[in-house]
Amino acid sequence: MRRLQSSKMLSESMLWDLQQSYFSEKGVDAWRNDEVPHYVTSNPAMANCYAEIVFAYWLDRQRLVPDSPPVDEPMYILELGADPDGLPIIS
Repeated sequence: MRRLQSSKMLSESMLWDLQQSYFSEKGVDAWRNDEVPHYVTSNPAMANCYAEIVFAYWLDRQRLVPDSPPVDEPMYILELGADPDGLPIIS
């Protein structure tokens, strides 16, 4: 197999530049015309996985942070601008 590029961060790779060009040219039509497969990351099974991640975080916080709210209190989730296929970046 021929290697096109040595190992590097995705944001510094040829693939990054190719995708940037593709989405700049196509815009939202890439999704409208079904060129970009989105069901693989936007379906009930993936939603369940995301929910499990959030719940695991909640349980870890309960275990590791002494002043966490009691487990029987509701957990509120406010999603602010995640990309359409993933979780928002938590900073």
